[in-house]
Order: sequence, then C-alpha cells, then structure tokens
Amino acid sequence: MRLKTLEKSGKGVILALLGALLKSRPLDRKDLLNHRLERILIVRQDERLGNLILITPFLEALRHLLPCAHLAALVSSRFASVLHGNPDVDEIIPFDKRMFIRHPFRFMVFVHCLRRKVFDLAIDCGPVDGLSLNNAVMTYLSGAPARLGYLRGQSHLFLNQWVPRPREARSEIDYHLDLLRFTFGGFHNGRLKVCLSAQEKERVAQLQKDWGLIDGDLLVGIHVGGRGQKRWPAERFVQLAQHIIRDHGAKVLLFWGPGEHGLVRQLENGAHRDLLIAPPLEIRELAGHLQRCTVFISGDTGPMHLALAVGTPTIAIFRVANLQRYGSQGPHNRIVFRPGGDVPVGDVLAAFRDLLRVLTRECSGA
Repeated sequence: MRLKTLEKSGKGVILALLGALLKSRPLDRKDLLNHRLERILIVRQDERLGNLILITPFLEALRHLLPCAHLAALVSSRFASVLHGNPDVDEIIPFDKRMFIRHPFRFMVFVHCLRRKVFDLAIDCGPVDGLSLNNAVMTYLSGAPARLGYLRGQSHLFLNQWVPRPREARSEIDYHLDLLRFTFGGFHNGRLKVCLSAQEKERVAQLQKDWGLIDGDLLVGIHVGGRGQKRWPAERFVQLAQHIIRDHGAKVLLFWGPGEHGLVRQLENGAHRDLLIAPPLEIRELAGHLQRCTVFISGDTGPMHLALAVGTPTIAIFRVANLQRYGSQGPHNRIVFRPGGDVPVGDVLAAFRDLLRVLTRECSGA
C-alpha cells in the first residue's frame, strides 16, 4: 500500500513538472487524415497479459484501414511474444520498464533508437478510465508529429489528437476500436487473435501425447489463478474438476501460474490423482495447450483472454461486476457471475453442461 501511495505521489509530481514544460498543439481531425500515415506506433506497455491480447482486434482493424502502413507495437517485454506471428504487426518493440528504471542511460538509448524509426502517428492504447503515465510518455517521446489517444487526466500534455471518453459503458475491445471510429469513421471489426506456428502446435500435441492425452479426448482445461478479488477459491476449482471427471468422463488438465506453487504441491501430494497438472509453461506454450482443450474454465484472468484468442470454448467465472467490459459471451463462450462474487460450483457446472450440449449438437450436425 505504501509503495502504491509513493507511486501515486511521484506521478503527481512528474505531471506537475511536465505540465510546465510540455505544450501539445491540438491537431484537427482533418489535419490528421491529411497526414502521411505510413509508419504507425501503437503503445500498450503495461504488464497484464489480458490487456495486451485485448488490443489485437484494434490491430486487425487498423491493418484493414491502412493495409500498406508499417505497424509497430511498443509492448511490455514480459508478454511481447503474444504478438509473434501476428500478421497485423510488422514490428514488435519490447519495453522493459523495470530495467530502464535501474539503468536510465539504457532508457535514453532506447528513446533515441525509437525516434530514429520516424513514426508518422503514435497511438496511446492505454486504459480509457485513467491516464497511464508510461503509455503517455512513450507516445510523446516517440517523436511522432501526430499523437492520438483518449482525453483523460492530463493526457492533453502528451497528445495532439484527443478522443473524448465514451459516456456509455463499453467492452474493453470497443473502447480501443472507438479510437478508430472517432478518427476514421467506418472500419472492419477485428477479433481477439494469438497466432501459433505449425511447429508450436506439433510440439504441444507431442507433449500432450506424452502425458497420456489423445485426439478425441474430452479435455477440459482449468486455470486456478486469479488476481485479488477475482480469484475463485481453489477448492471450488478442484470440486468442479472432480464433478466433470466423474459425470462426463473428461480428462482435466490443470494450469497454474505465479503464486500457485503451494497449491500445486498440495494437489500432487494429495488424493487428486485423477487431475493432470501441467508444468510451468511459457505464454505461447500455454496458448498451444489451451487451443487443444475442448473447453477451458477460469476466472477473469489473462489465460481466459488467451483461450478466447486461440478460439477455445470458454467459461469465465467473474467475481467482480466488470463482465461487460472484460467478458465475452457468444455461442461458445459463457460467463458465470453472481452479485457479491460468491459463485457456487453448481452454477459453473450448469454452464459447462449447457456449453457441452451446444458443442455436441454441432459435432453431430444437428
């Protein structure tokens, strides 16, 4: 808590100093459209996997709008691999905030190299409901003559093409796409996308075969992780898995992330021998395993967005009432939520059975 307070205070001091130094002349929308837009930088460099995946529909839409433009994405080095192989990105620029804080000279070299790329337009794809100083500063320091983003907080210091914040609640994907709606008008709607190579898919298939999994298995992936209040109790995930194995003859592959080592050791040493527990996985390895699952179940987490991006039918357990913004519902996706966040196992099981009926009906051609 003290670190957060210090960070907030430091941000206020920095913004006060920059307010006295920076002056961005507003750029009219017509002026922006008349600009040469051959090299474009998209900035989204926070350290949350889901937030990066949620800009992929924006990238696809931008590619359709400007098919000949060079599109570069400045993103956190931690999750930059998510964009590998994505046809909507020509260049990935990894940004390691922690390293640059420790080594300011490297940051200056990074900015110098960034400006030498000579971008015509930089787009701040930070959160709509608050100013991300990191995104705003890097958008400004790119040196692009046109800098587009939402008007929130003191973003006017860093941008010269301001998009007003939408008044109505939107999905996170639509918040990003609204930047294009406001600026360019109509466009192609993009989709969540993570692109795996044939070699990556083959490697994952061989691993699963080594684990005793074969094509045709009813394979249910479950991720037990979650951030803060979003985390569903681990014992409920285990109860859910046991019901799915017993009632449907499924094989359950349990995924986990940082902070769940203790839980995994308990499961490995306990009576849950019927659960398959995945080893630690890199992001793209995890994506490959999720793609091979019949159904994936998790809380509102980065892996949930990853599963959606590789096209796996997904059940998302929301404990916080932000499902309109971050959830995804459709023929193959379900959201389970109860006000107050106390979601029982029975609700998730009901969603699983409903989704399984849909998938079975489609497979039978009914």
